[in-house]
Amino acid sequence: MARQAQVGSKLPDLVGESQVGVVRAHDYLAGGWGIICSFPQARHPTWLSELGALQKLQDQFEARNARVLALHIASLREQSLFLSDVNETQEVKVKFPVLADEDGELSRRLGLVVAGAPKHAADAGRLPFSCTIQVVTPVNWKVSDDVFVEPDVTTDAAKKLFPQGTHEIKPYVRLTASPSISNDN
Repeated sequence: MARQAQVGSKLPDLVGESQVGVVRAHDYLAGGWGIICSFPQARHPTWLSELGALQKLQDQFEARNARVLALHIASLREQSLFLSDVNETQEVKVKFPVLADEDGELSRRLGLVVAGAPKHAADAGRLPFSCTIQVVTPVNWKVSDDVFVEPDVTTDAAKKLFPQGTHEIKPYVRLTASPSISNDN
């Protein structure tokens, strides 16, 4: 395995297929700032909301000479289906390249995926929910906002876990009211 990149080190010249064709990171990012993110699995509601938010901020990134490059640990076909869902549900068209990183090698080279890490929460406020209640939070989530049902939860289990009901947008994108949480959970 290639040596993992470190903060302050030169970006490896990642090359991969994306929804906009083959992309070479050094060429794409040349002359500007780079924002590189990784989405560690196909069809996850949190990643769906985050990709939509990144696209909605594209004009602001461009005004600052910044380019977004995403790595998605999925095949090009899985990614195509997922990006269709992003575009539909988030009312955007993702235009920045999303490299299909089917085996996760590119993401691991950059240290963007931690092997064996079960959760990646953006802030501590999300942790009580994602660790105890089988939900994940969308981008820009705030206490009392709706949450996503963890994609691995079956429909029958969701009915028991969330008696207040769920709203299905896609089979893996189900919203439910934000559960209350106590220190006992």
